[in-house]
Amino acid sequence: MKVQRPKGTVDILPGESGSWEKVESIARNFFKRANYREIRTPSFENYEVFSRSSGETSDVVSKEMYDFNDKGGRHIALRPEGTAGVVRAYVENKLYGPDVVKPFSVYYIDNTFRYERPQAGRQREFHQIGVESFGSDSPLADVETLMMAHDLLAELGVKNLILTNSAGAINLNYVPGDFMIINDHINLSGVSPLRGKNYNEFGPRFPDMTNVYDKKLINLMYDIAREIALPINEGVYAYLQGPNYETPAEIKMLRTLGADAVGMSTVPEAIIARHCGLRVLALSCITNMAAGISNYELSHEEVKENAQKVR
Repeated sequence: MKVQRPKGTVDILPGESGSWEKVESIARNFFKRANYREIRTPSFENYEVFSRSSGETSDVVSKEMYDFNDKGGRHIALRPEGTAGVVRAYVENKLYGPDVVKPFSVYYIDNTFRYERPQAGRQREFHQIGVESFGSDSPLADVETLMMAHDLLAELGVKNLILTNSAGAINLNYVPGDFMIINDHINLSGVSPLRGKNYNEFGPRFPDMTNVYDKKLINLMYDIAREIALPINEGVYAYLQGPNYETPAEIKMLRTLGADAVGMSTVPEAIIARHCGLRVLALSCITNMAAGISNYELSHEEVKENAQKVR
């Protein structure tokens, strides 16, 4: 019998553990300055904590989650992500009560588990740093979270940021399964993630947006695509807030404005990254034709199915 670690796990040996300690220390000090406190939840929870938050039919629950019946017959699951356990703790401990200061803002540094095909950078046990904030109705709370993520990356010394998304095709030459490098964007949300107080140590009050998406990284992406014989497009990404899909009239407007694809993410993150001085590469997976182009209605199931096909 071989004595070896389970597939999809790694040993963090003394030569490497110092780097992990450094990242965790920087993160803890960063969150402390932002008035976020640490929360620690169990590595396993009742199965329903995750199935009700992610959905029974989601890939995380139906294909990737480690779940089992314990000796008491209870259906238990290893933690596949951090949010659900934090929400459970918030509710169970009545932290929503009037005696708890709001917003209630916490961070976690957890080991998490998903049964996925192991590959470089993806293991079945992985580690996640995350934040949750409860009790604020202000949209600025979401903006603050995005700002914190990118500011933390900058403080950790990260220079390059790769963003990915699922998008609907506006360009009639695209088909589901295609990839598009984003070379520019149109922000139609009406909101800038840089609203509010500016922190000059991270970036200027009025950052230039001429080159949000780094040309050298785009060229590097082309080189990689050629090496693996991957056809790839390049175009403009239109950002709308959602959560509804766009109307056919809106898609016609976006095509007139010069957009090639449309989605509900990526742009706020790219703007903040640019503000922090990070070099950004963004890649869209075309998962559906935008509204009015095909003869069928759009659905999230189609998006997930096509995204799964190109993994």
